[in-house]
Amino acid sequence: MGVVALLATSCNKEKTNGKVYRAMMDPTEPTFVTENANTEFGERIYLDEMYRVYFEADDLIMVFNIDDEDATASEAALYKVTASGNECNLEPYQAGEEVGEMMDAKYAFYPGNNVMLNQLSNGNRGIFKLDPVQYYREEGGNPVIAKEALYMAAKQDNAENDVFAFRNICGILVMKFYSPAGKTVKSIAVTDPSMNLCGDVTMIVPEVDPVQMTTLFRNYDPEDATYVAELAAYKQTVGYAVDASTNTLTLNCEENPVTLGTTVADANTFYFVLRPLALMNGYDMVITFSDNTTKTISSVRDNMIKPNTLRVFPALSVD
Repeated sequence: MGVVALLATSCNKEKTNGKVYRAMMDPTEPTFVTENANTEFGERIYLDEMYRVYFEADDLIMVFNIDDEDATASEAALYKVTASGNECNLEPYQAGEEVGEMMDAKYAFYPGNNVMLNQLSNGNRGIFKLDPVQYYREEGGNPVIAKEALYMAAKQDNAENDVFAFRNICGILVMKFYSPAGKTVKSIAVTDPSMNLCGDVTMIVPEVDPVQMTTLFRNYDPEDATYVAELAAYKQTVGYAVDASTNTLTLNCEENPVTLGTTVADANTFYFVLRPLALMNGYDMVITFSDNTTKTISSVRDNMIKPNTLRVFPALSVD
């Protein structure tokens, strides 16, 4: 695995402390907020019936131990979730590869295997990959959020604390479709006309304050000059840059094709994890069926995605 190879040059194996970290959601934002309509969750992977994040066993989380003054001394290591739950313990992904005692602060990012470390010594920069494809899956016959798609971040600056309190960086678009003809969905591609949805995002790790970042995205107001200046300054401070970008995100259902219900009452649900501020100028959605025919659904309204928010829309017919 490429990340593990990079860790070999980025982890200081002499600075291990055997600490068991614990992960939970930030108590100020412990649950997802719903907008537009209600949706129902049972005990499902990544969100439970209370809209709380439900960590999945063996999820990987990247933990950084940052030296603000000397980036070459900073270190990082992959940790894994030991058991599923709303709160969970983290242990080193590989024995002997862990971060040591706190330098200036520690940071954690999920999914850890989407973090590249080849720029860490360059001013404490990390590259965070937002994948252009998410894979539809079900648990117990119910649709669930794509694995390793719910991007989260946490900061810890108290050396006596072993808890990472995560905040959700992204939001979730919830679409429901039905087909009186009983069509089967192979994939759904969402395109933002004015914004990149995916790519390799470079940021300076110690400048990423999860609270400040999610607050800025949640209160987006392009008409407020003060806000616009604050957002621009924040992006410059964190060294924000994007490579390999695309404005299309695809939910791939080929391994689990979905035959749609025939009425509104039995419409099928699809989850898309999207970056904050996505879809503020609408979207184009192309549904591809098993016979390779397509259906395009477009919106020019502001459907902006906010962090820690489920944006749910009423069921639509694809016929």
